[in-house]
This record gives sequence, structure tokens and C-alpha cells, in this order.
Amino acid sequence: KFTLALFESSQSESKKKILDNILIEKFYNFQNLFGLLNDIDRENLLLKFESKINSINYQYLELEKIDDIELILNNSIKIKGLSLISQIQIANYLKKQSNPKFKIYQSLSKEYGELQNSISFDKRVRLEKVRSQLFNLHQELNVSKILTNGLKLNTSWEDIRSKLTDEDLAVDIIRVPNQSNSVVIYYGILFSSSSTKPKLVKLFNESELEKVLNCPGTTKERIKCVLDTKSKKLYDLIFEPISTYIADKKVVYISKTGILHSLPLGSITIDNTWSLKNLSSLKSLLSDSINFKTDGVDLFGGANFTGFNKAQRNFSNQVSLEVQERFQNGEMENLEHSKTEVLEIKKLYDSLGAKNNLSINFDANESFFRKLSGEKNDVIHVATHGFSEGLSYSVNSTFNLNNNAMSELMRSGIILSPNS
Repeated sequence: KFTLALFESSQSESKKKILDNILIEKFYNFQNLFGLLNDIDRENLLLKFESKINSINYQYLELEKIDDIELILNNSIKIKGLSLISQIQIANYLKKQSNPKFKIYQSLSKEYGELQNSISFDKRVRLEKVRSQLFNLHQELNVSKILTNGLKLNTSWEDIRSKLTDEDLAVDIIRVPNQSNSVVIYYGILFSSSSTKPKLVKLFNESELEKVLNCPGTTKERIKCVLDTKSKKLYDLIFEPISTYIADKKVVYISKTGILHSLPLGSITIDNTWSLKNLSSLKSLLSDSINFKTDGVDLFGGANFTGFNKAQRNFSNQVSLEVQERFQNGEMENLEHSKTEVLEIKKLYDSLGAKNNLSINFDANESFFRKLSGEKNDVIHVATHGFSEGLSYSVNSTFNLNNNAMSELMRSGIILSPNS
């Protein structure tokens, strides 16, 4: 409220200075914590951080300065890029450091993660001691700066532009809340290999998209409604505003946000002369390993739930009580048509002479799924039931993956055949 009051009473240049200082402070504080946080804590902090940055973006857009579009785009690339950094990447990068104290730092980081959910007094005391040691080493070794530079956290849109060809268009979609009327607006920020400045295009209000997606009926009926009956409306909302920029392009790289993540955009652009490539972050274009070929697929379908006396995961972690009750009450039935689905996909890949691995019936289990770790196939297609604790999750649940998990990803899962 204090910041908004300053905006109301300040001239344009003063507002920009205030915003610039806030941004610098917030990114500095976040990146200073970056190496200290585990995946879940970092994700939770990043969600709050992104929300604050989106509010600041609205103020920048109000100033209507072209240089601010570059800043907003770089902020979005940086935030989406941060969300892709894993604890494994951090650990692997720090292993390369020559200072022997980094081994101590990593050992303390591992212990800190293991102690976080402890409830015994002795372990809580130890947790505080480890936290203090870890923080002091973090400062001494300047871990934040090392990670920022090593993991290229400060990527700019110009870096990505250098990777585009004349036939490419990059589109970063941002979600900006209008603080005066609570309307949430989606914008596309576009650039090509020849762009001297990125272009900002207003796409739609979130309420407009929600209205189109609001289809009644069964899952099958809703999917048909959204991707068939309303496909043209979706295209007009999302792609029509930028159609003039796409006209002479062959590939459109797009980074989504908000409820656009729930839409398979390829399904509403399939008849166009250009192809759509979805990226979690445009920063992915800087990776040497990015690959859009689909010459390999792993297929899981037709999972058979017969033999479950109690729904149980590997490593002695149980799924939620709700899922267990469904199994015990015989309510978790095999998913009809999922076996046919993957068999049809296999036929398609076979006709293309493309590599594919099929796991069906009792082979569609967790053990087989975990063996995919480190494999190089581009697509993993799983047709099965899923579950989520949702926002009503209780810390007293017996879902033991992480009883304090704020992340819905850590409170959700897929259901496969029992391991043999």
C-alpha cells in the first residue's frame, strides 16, 4: 500500500526509479537464497516472487515505455528459467568447484534437507545448527554469485534472439493483474532474429479464456467441446492478435503461463502452415541438448490394478488415504481404452519406422517407469489414472512423500500396475 501511494503521488520518472529499485532488491534477495533452498521451498518462494513481479510489471506497463518491455521480458525469462533449475543441477555444478569447502557445503545441504521434516527436539536443535553453518558457508563461498554465473540465471532476450533463424518467432506469454479492477490480462511479448526491440501485444483477459473453457459434461464431452466446438474461439483469443507477426514464419516457439498450461495449444494450431514448439522457458533455446524430434517414445497404458490390497508406493511411502479407500472399496477400476490408446500410438510410430517401447498390463508399473530415468527418448506417454490431494490437503494425512509439502506436485501422482 505504501508503494502504491508513492506511485499515485510521483511523476513518471520517479515511479520508474522506485520500480527499478524494487526489482533490483527482489531479484537480489531471491538469488541470494537460491542455493540454500531445496526444490520445494524454492518452488514455493518462486510462486510468491512471480506474483510480486507480475504486479510490478503492471506498473511498468502503465508507464508505457518501450525499454520497460525489454525489462519485463527479461524478468519473465529469468523467472521461468529459475523454475527449471533443479537441486541436481545445483549439486552437480557445485561439485566442479575447486575449493574443498564446497564439499562441506553440499554435505550440510543434504543433511539440512533430511532434517527439515524432523519433529524430535534433538533433531530440531541440530537443524538450527546446520542452518547457521550452511548460511555462513553460503556467504563465505559467495554461492549465489557462482550459481548465477554458472547456471546463466541472468539470460537476456538478446541471448535468445541470437539462436533464432529468419523463419522463427519467439513468444513469451505473461500474466499481469490489473491492480485497479482485479482483471487479469495476458500479453504476448514477441521477437524474431531481426528484432531490435521486442513487441508487446495484448491477447485476452483471463475471464474470457475461462468462459471458453467452461464446458459441461463428462471428460470426453468437455475435451470435444473445448478442442472441437470452441477451437476457433481459442485460436482467436490466443493467436489471432499475433497472426501478422507469424505470417512469414515456419516455427513459433512459445512459453506459456497461467491457465494456458492446461491447454494443448498444438491441437488448435495443427492446420496452420507453421509449427508450434512449446517451451517451459525461452531460455531453453540456449541449451545444446534441446531436441524437438519425436523419433522415440515410451508408452504406458492398460495398467491392471488387480492385486492391490492397499495402494502403496516404492520406498514404503503410502499414497493418500482417499486413494487407498478407493482401492479397498473396489472403486479404482482399470482405465477403459487406455491400452487401445497406446497400441494405436505404437502403430503410428511403427509406420514411421520410429523407435518405441511399450509397457502394458502388469508391465505398466512403477519399477518399469523408474527405469526410464536417464533414457534419451523424447516422449513419455502415460495413459492411466491420476490423483491429487488438492488445496484441502491435511498435514495429518499418511501421504508420506513430504507431509509438509506445499507443492501440489508433491501431493499428486499417477497410478500404475502393482510392481511384480
